[in-house]
Amino acid sequence: MSQSALYSESQAALANLSLERLGLSSWNICEVQGLQAKVKAKADGWFGPKSVAKWKAWARKHDSKPATLDHPTDSATPGHAVINGVQYQAPKGLKYVNHLEPNGIPAQIDDTSRRKRPVSLLVLHRGWGGSYKKGRNFAAKTEATLDARGLSGTHSMDIDGTIYQHFDPHARRGRHCTHHNVQSDSLDVAGPFGMKRKPAPGQERTSFLAAIGRKNDGVPPLQRKYGTVKCWDMTDAQKEALKLFIPWWCELRGIPLTACEGWRTFRLSSHSGRRDPVTKVEGIVAHAQVSSPGKRVDGILPLIVLKESNVMIEWRPAEDFIAD
Repeated sequence: MSQSALYSESQAALANLSLERLGLSSWNICEVQGLQAKVKAKADGWFGPKSVAKWKAWARKHDSKPATLDHPTDSATPGHAVINGVQYQAPKGLKYVNHLEPNGIPAQIDDTSRRKRPVSLLVLHRGWGGSYKKGRNFAAKTEATLDARGLSGTHSMDIDGTIYQHFDPHARRGRHCTHHNVQSDSLDVAGPFGMKRKPAPGQERTSFLAAIGRKNDGVPPLQRKYGTVKCWDMTDAQKEALKLFIPWWCELRGIPLTACEGWRTFRLSSHSGRRDPVTKVEGIVAHAQVSSPGKRVDGILPLIVLKESNVMIEWRPAEDFIAD
């Protein structure tokens, strides 16, 4: 096999794309160039990351295969979640758009896997965080960013509080949280949160303390020091949507309304050579709490909003996340 064919095959595999899915019979340069010409990518015979992104953008418009093949549904009523092919009306006041609506944002089926285990976890993420621009849909930007990386999440939230469902979570699972994808749903809260970004109207400065450690530090989770994180707060519309969505979705999916009140990472370094101490995690977690140590505080801000609200959540101490 030629060098270009080997490279193309490896890059397609990283994006979970097969020859059959791409409509090719081989990685022959001529076939690859034909595909690149169709999706308006640079036709050089190398099917790399830019070609993957171009193909997915093309597929979304022309060849999209929604991630509901296990339970086909031609359409869905606006404002309803689709779970196992059944529709469930969203709470009053929550702007909810499913993946089958005309203005929905379906995930590429290649970015999801078949669901094989019951769900017990809801992982909160920080979604796409570019600067505010009037008319920009941050939830759509989040899904496009995930698509380009071969990743996916169950939901994304825009700055106006609208929540978009990307696939039927009974049939399929996303790729968003290593070691926990098999038993989790997810919500990406998108918007400008970094202080270097232009905030959306109504966003205010905020700060909180978090002990996220540093990559490969090898320090036991409960010994990591707290540091101050400065960022833009969630919009009021996002906060209200979060408070409506969490209890409704957790009840639908059988996810316990419990969370950990420690704003810290509970995992050891993946290269420390020691056993990961996070055990039997269930309920609602920030991605940062169950990811390897690093500089990100992914998903902690929505947890703080929930902690300060009147949502009936059981807040567990940090020690509950650590193995004996």
